[in-house]
Amino acid sequence: MQFDEILKTLKTKEERILILDEIRILTDSLYKEGDNSFESVIGKRVRKQTSDFFSGVFTNQKINKEEYFQALELKINEIEVLEVSLAYIPSANSISLISNWITKNLGSFLIDFKYDPTLIAGGVIIYKGKYLDLSLRKKFEDYFQENYTNLMKFLN
Repeated sequence: MQFDEILKTLKTKEERILILDEIRILTDSLYKEGDNSFESVIGKRVRKQTSDFFSGVFTNQKINKEEYFQALELKINEIEVLEVSLAYIPSANSISLISNWITKNLGSFLIDFKYDPTLIAGGVIIYKGKYLDLSLRKKFEDYFQENYTNLMKFLN
């Protein structure tokens, strides 16, 4: 089963939660009628982007929807999460740029963005207990640590 197109749209941990919720809503609707039927739910209770994607998948091919959704859910849950703390709340454009950089340089991950204004600028990347501090706060701390004696002489 092909999932590449939908998986490429997922950049953040929050987006994963949202698409999994939509998949569950659609799966629940498969065996219902009326306003709760799949055809009704896909047009009203999921985002247009999600509706358009799944409508395209299911109209072009004979696919068992329940099996498709189960397999897709497994694939989505297999994507590892990389925590990125930033000194600002990222815009959609920043999220896209950071996600593209991470995919190009580190591999395919979902990003769990955290806001930490104490970083001053830059960011911190955390993955499986490994910690990479690329913040300006770290540079200040390193500078002051290295130059503590000289700074104290200057201040006295």
